[in-house]
Amino acid sequence: METKSSQALRAVFVAETAGGTSRVIVKARKQAWIAAMTAVMSGIVLGLRGEEAVEPLLPSMSEDVPQVEEGPDGGLMEVGPDGTLWDLLPEDELPGFGFGDEKDSDLTKLALTVAASVVSLRAWDGTGREVASRCGVVIGEGGLILTEITLLQAGGGAMPDYVSGVTGDGKAFRVAGVVHADADSGMLVLRASLAAPVAGMLKPGALPARAAVRVMALSPAKGLVLADAVARPDSSLAGAGTLEITGTDSAAAIGSPVFDGSGRVVAVVTHRVSLSRWMAYAQPVTAPDAASLAGRKTVPLAKWKPVYPGDPGKDPRFLEAFRLLGERKTAAGARALLKLTTRYPRSAAVWSLLGAAATALGAREDALACQRRAVSLDPAVSVYWRQLAEAARRVEGKPGGADSMEANAQAAAEQPRDAAAWIGVAEGAIRGGDWARGAEAAQRAVQLAPAYARGFRLLGYCLQRGGRVKEAEVALREGLRLDGADGQSAVLLAGILEAKQSTEEALVLLRRATQRDSGNAAVWLKYARLLKRAGRGGEADTAFQRYRAIEGERAGAVK
Repeated sequence: METKSSQALRAVFVAETAGGTSRVIVKARKQAWIAAMTAVMSGIVLGLRGEEAVEPLLPSMSEDVPQVEEGPDGGLMEVGPDGTLWDLLPEDELPGFGFGDEKDSDLTKLALTVAASVVSLRAWDGTGREVASRCGVVIGEGGLILTEITLLQAGGGAMPDYVSGVTGDGKAFRVAGVVHADADSGMLVLRASLAAPVAGMLKPGALPARAAVRVMALSPAKGLVLADAVARPDSSLAGAGTLEITGTDSAAAIGSPVFDGSGRVVAVVTHRVSLSRWMAYAQPVTAPDAASLAGRKTVPLAKWKPVYPGDPGKDPRFLEAFRLLGERKTAAGARALLKLTTRYPRSAAVWSLLGAAATALGAREDALACQRRAVSLDPAVSVYWRQLAEAARRVEGKPGGADSMEANAQAAAEQPRDAAAWIGVAEGAIRGGDWARGAEAAQRAVQLAPAYARGFRLLGYCLQRGGRVKEAEVALREGLRLDGADGQSAVLLAGILEAKQSTEEALVLLRRATQRDSGNAAVWLKYARLLKRAGRGGEADTAFQRYRAIEGERAGAVK
């Protein structure tokens, strides 16, 4: 159920976008300090402690696109790493199309026609290095190809020297130039010299609330696969007119065409969330029909200029929104960021900050949608994955689900030297009861940040639950040395000392903890119970009273 905060935030979004402000694409070059500010904001808004600002890694500019050629029997084959030819479109691996069944010959024909119109595209720099790869679909007899605009603007906005491609039947071609570029939707139409291409028909217009579609996906296991999927309008704050594409068979590639039941192109995948339970986002087709495009002038790649309007980090409105969030003026900051999403719809930093603001306002589903958008736009920045993990955990509830745990793991994979990312992995493992994995992740965190007391506490907890009590004691003592006011570490260490019959040392430790972390109910409860076991009833009653008072104050605050 949508909260009042979520409803209010959505009302602001509707009001701010009703004016029809045109959306443009932000320059895709990385700004380390923007990601650093996002990391700082995650600590301010989400209340995380000890989060370190991180430098984003350069993104991987290439995706695995299979190379194909004609096989001995005239069919499409994928060329493996060792030169072996593999069936590209195995008939028994295309679900829902009934290959081999005469009753489904129409669907078979549709599938083969769609496959013939799909191409793979690769962008190269002057040194022959691949800088981007995308999927695309032929939409006109004049060699027109519809794809996604970051094919030409990946890698800090640098233009590639040339773009090559491979058709569905394995024929190579080279792109001559740009015919149409829509900065608002991300659609890009290229022209190439194609011999008798099979063109897919465009179908501009709105889809129903839930539509069965098919996406031409690139699968490492199956090659080109026409996958069943469901398209629905993204109704979250992050929607901005996009479609949410979900399915179970395969993940779509950037630039993959989305087909309706009759094989017409209804949308193009513009970004995706790289989790096991895959989700992609697509823009409905808005390009003019193929007939009008065919007569347009082709702009050579060397003369075509990127359409990015600039860097949001240099926009005073972005800095003002950041300032408002830093001053805990969350609603005002959220309103400012909502305006910026129309100006910079492809800025991961803007979406991530908006997600953090939505979290603070209690709009959990919208926060999750915003963080998904951020990682789909810039998957190479670990802080966005950490924000996604936190947003997913809040929606999933405790102990957390697969999405939050996988997002934490992805954060560490993208930035292995980010101690906070490993802390997230450790916390996810703890919620899942994987003590060995939790200890391993916490160990990585303290190796990267030896002064990080929280890391030692998590390490001690995992080691203790895993039966490695002596090592746990060492870790907890080190954590308390770094942060003597950490009541949770004191409670854990006191439990170990009590088991060793070192009751007096445990009492001294807890007494000190009640002084340094006096508002921690768990410390007072542990102290009271230990006093009672030691036969010191009067002191135990006082400690119990203090514990009940803290719990009562907390319950009153919740009301």
